[in-house]
Amino acid sequence: MTDPELLSILELAVALIMAILALWEKRQADNAEAETKAVIAFYDPNNDSVSIPPSIVPTRTWKMHGETKQWICKGKTAHEKASLLQQIDEAERKNLVDYTITGTTAYHHINYGLVAGGE
Repeated sequence: MTDPELLSILELAVALIMAILALWEKRQADNAEAETKAVIAFYDPNNDSVSIPPSIVPTRTWKMHGETKQWICKGKTAHEKASLLQQIDEAERKNLVDYTITGTTAYHHINYGLVAGGE
C-alpha cells in the first residue's frame, strides 16, 4: 500500500468513528429530551397522560413521608392505623400519586404523598 492509500483508509476509519459517535450522541440527546418531557408531564397538574412516575423521578418526591403517615394515624385505633398504612403502602407499590384512603371515621385524599383533602 502506498502512503496516499493508507491515508485514505485512515481518513475513512476516522470518519466512520465520528459518524458512530454522532449517532450515539443523538440517541443520548433524544433519550434525555424524552425523559425531560415525561418528568414535566408527570408534575403538570393539567396533564393526566402520565399517572405513573418515570423511573428518573426520585420516590421521595411522590411517596408519603413517615411524619405524614404518623400524623394521619394519630389518635386512631391500632386496627385503623394498620388499615390506613396498608392502603398507603398498596397505593405506593402501584406507583399511584393521586389516591384516597379511607378509615372508619374519615377519609384522606392523597396527592404526591401529601394530604390534599379529606374529612
